[in-house]
Amino acid sequence: MLTELIGSGAAILTTSALLPQILVTLKARNATALSLSTLMCLCTGKICWLIYGVSIESLPIIASNGFSASLSLVLLVLKVRDLLVQKAPSPPIGV
Repeated sequence: MLTELIGSGAAILTTSALLPQILVTLKARNATALSLSTLMCLCTGKICWLIYGVSIESLPIIASNGFSASLSLVLLVLKVRDLLVQKAPSPPIGV
C-alpha cells in the first residue's frame, strides 16, 4: 500500500512538472529556449515507458507515462513550430 502511494505521488509530481513549462511557452509564444534534443529524448523515453507499461499491464505506468508523453509531445510540437517559423522566408518589401 505504501509503495503504491509513493509511486502514485512520484507519477503525479513528475508528470505535472511539465505543465509550468507548457504554460510559460504558450504565454511567451516562444520556444527558442527549449532544447530540441532534450525534448526528443524525453518524448522517446516516455513512449518507451508507455510501451513497457502496456506490456506488463500496469495501469499506473500506462496512465502516468501516457499523460506525460502527451505533455512532452506538446512541448516538442511547440519547439518544432517555432523552428519552422524562424526559418520561414520573409516576404519581400513592397509586395
